[in-house]
Amino acid sequence: MWCGGWSACAADSGLTARYDGGGWILGVLAAARIEIGGVQVLAAQQAAVDAPDGGTIVNAEARGVLTNVINVLRAHGLIAG
Repeated sequence: MWCGGWSACAADSGLTARYDGGGWILGVLAAARIEIGGVQVLAAQQAAVDAPDGGTIVNAEARGVLTNVINVLRAHGLIAG
């Protein structure tokens, strides 16, 4: 199926390049999802996840780790910020 435009790989930088009709877009891959070995590993960004808060038993170490995990997921763009 022809989707229009052109795509290429720049050997010196390793970046992919895609021509969208108005200009070249470097280093940006557009996809609905990514599969490895037939298993979906990435899809559209998911909704934001709240940091841990409240509860009757406060475990500061666990909250700190969960907050770090949430921040990493946000930094990678896997969940909304």
